[in-house]
Amino acid sequence: MKISLIQNMTQKSMYPKEYKIKSRHSKKMRLLSFIIVISLVLMGSQALGASPKKGFHPFHQYMDIEYDSSVFNQTFDIHKAINVPIKITYWTDMRSNLLKWVIPGVLWMVKNKILFGQRMPQQLIYLNITDKPDWADVRIVQPVVPMDIPTVNTSKGYQATPQTADEIVVFNSSIIISPLEEAPSKPYSIGVTVRCPEMGLFGESIFEKKITFRPQFLPKIQIKPEDPIQIALPHHAVNFKITVTNYANKKMRIQPDIEGLSEKWSPTINPPFVDIEPEEKGVFYLSLFTPYDFGWHDSTETFKVNFTATSFPIDNNSITGGPYQISLTVNNYGFSLPGFEYLGVLVAMLVVLVIRKTRRDE
Repeated sequence: MKISLIQNMTQKSMYPKEYKIKSRHSKKMRLLSFIIVISLVLMGSQALGASPKKGFHPFHQYMDIEYDSSVFNQTFDIHKAINVPIKITYWTDMRSNLLKWVIPGVLWMVKNKILFGQRMPQQLIYLNITDKPDWADVRIVQPVVPMDIPTVNTSKGYQATPQTADEIVVFNSSIIISPLEEAPSKPYSIGVTVRCPEMGLFGESIFEKKITFRPQFLPKIQIKPEDPIQIALPHHAVNFKITVTNYANKKMRIQPDIEGLSEKWSPTINPPFVDIEPEEKGVFYLSLFTPYDFGWHDSTETFKVNFTATSFPIDNNSITGGPYQISLTVNNYGFSLPGFEYLGVLVAMLVVLVIRKTRRDE
């Protein structure tokens, strides 16, 4: 009985000692963790103002940019603002339980100061357009976006993805694209850049996504005949030189068509078509012969030439503009007898001579 009592007393005396050892060990671990965290913060503080590569930033920020690609299945109208919705998702790889056992919850502002460098952390996300063309107005509706800092939920895994984050931050914005008249009608890519500045233990992150669009084909040409009004004798050759300048935003095929001139004028136009690059010129030559009956009296013949402009490449999807019309005129010298001018003069002279001779005989 005495031996049993002594054993019980010995066992009871051991528990407080074991508890004290564990308690001291836990305090040492907390103190060690706190010292490590403070050291990390001090190292990061010394690197403030330096580039993210030189600073101490053990945690990362991630962004994803999404947009509706169906918007780009069509060409963008000239001088029309096209709204392109974009969706931005923001998350990080910082654990939600970081410093949970070192700093009590009531000191959450101290924890934020250590982790984020701010007592009330909020990240500013900067959106920008790169490779912006001179021939289009491109802008972002809200270029600076304030966002809360999301963390990773370790119960869902340690991989930093939008699925494991405690709460991902999603923001919807828009890009406005408005092509100008000088915009070339060909695919062009711009970059949508999202930048997350460094903050506390977070390093700076930059993400970019390319967006490709094509301005609409704008057929715009200048047609200039060298001598739009010409004077000709009956059965006389007449030639018109016509210069066409391509002021459109794409290579074009220009085709002429003569309207309002009968076949007896024998009209021909060469070449049958001309392919012209933007800001370049092409030349057509229109040739015709005035009919034999053109010249019995003052006559004027006015006809038209229609031009169409078709975008390259020439296929079923080509766009055709026009017709663009010009007027040309041919005048005669006045009264004439086609083919009999010299005979008429001779007959008139003979008549005059006969009359004079008759008067002398009388």
